[in-house]
Order: sequence, then C-alpha cells, then structure tokens
Amino acid sequence: LLGAADLCPEDLPDGTRLVLLVPSSAELVRRVRQRGDARDHKWIAHALQVRREHLEMAEKGVFDLVVQDGSCDEILHLIAQTFDGTPQ
Repeated sequence: LLGAADLCPEDLPDGTRLVLLVPSSAELVRRVRQRGDARDHKWIAHALQVRREHLEMAEKGVFDLVVQDGSCDEILHLIAQTFDGTPQ
C-alpha cells in the first residue's frame, strides 16, 4: 500500500494495483482547517483541485479501485476483497 498523490501511474512497475483513497470535499476542508495554517484558503483550493483531478483520472479508469470515505478497517477490508492476492 503506497500513498503518493503525485506519482504518475506510468512510472510504477507493471502489475501495480492503483487504489485511490479520496475523502469527501467536506472532510478534506475539515482536515486542512485542522492544521491551523493562516493560508487555509489557498491550501483548501489546492486540495480541492487535486481531488477533482484525481476523480477525473478515476473516471478515465486509471485506478483499479476508488474508495471515497470509510474507516481504516473498512478500507482495508474493501481492498482485501477486491484484490485477493492472486497474481494477474
């Protein structure tokens, strides 16, 4: 499991499964505001733009799985269900 928002899928090894974990817009804004940075408005605008770009990529089929919200246990369970470990 790798978390790297700015990696290009083309740069990853063949057979890599791409999972997009994307919070709701409201959750994303809450997380940025929680940082307490005086430039929240800039960080929020940037975070929402990156979220939009990732969802556009998801619509194009770049990701093998897209998870929008959920607890860690729910997300890991969904990943395990989706990818049972058998090589493809």
